[in-house]
Amino acid sequence: MDEKTPEEVWADYLLHRKLEYMSGYRQDIGREYDSNASWWDALAERDWEILEARLKAGFGVEQALKAQLGEDFFERKLAEEVHIVETTFSTFEVGEDTLNLYTYSDFIMLSNQGIFRDAKFLIDKERRWEKKTIKQVEEHGYVYVGCHPTNEMAYLIFELV
Repeated sequence: MDEKTPEEVWADYLLHRKLEYMSGYRQDIGREYDSNASWWDALAERDWEILEARLKAGFGVEQALKAQLGEDFFERKLAEEVHIVETTFSTFEVGEDTLNLYTYSDFIMLSNQGIFRDAKFLIDKERRWEKKTIKQVEEHGYVYVGCHPTNEMAYLIFELV
């Protein structure tokens, strides 16, 4: 029986982690998942892309697997795959403005990295308490200016002070 190459071991590992992540995501959402599965799957895919990028950089990978793949595996992979992950966000017409919709998680991640640039935008609070979400976004220098209802959800609107 042939031994797997490091690339095959890595591909198997990523597949296993993704299946495990998606299953856990659905389980965490619970019965609400069935009400709009495609929407929840799209959110899970977006979150997985971020997690996958971290794994590809070696963050969160078990030491035993790192040892099995070789010390320079992640440096070689990063050198082969140097590219920017493009993420597109949904947009909504709110009055005369076209606003990007961010999940609370995306907003926090981008803000903490110092790369969030929108002056006015929508937030999907996900499953968080609305008051807590508003407070935390306002801590980043934005003001809550209202709500934008859609057929599926009501999104929070924020504007730069």
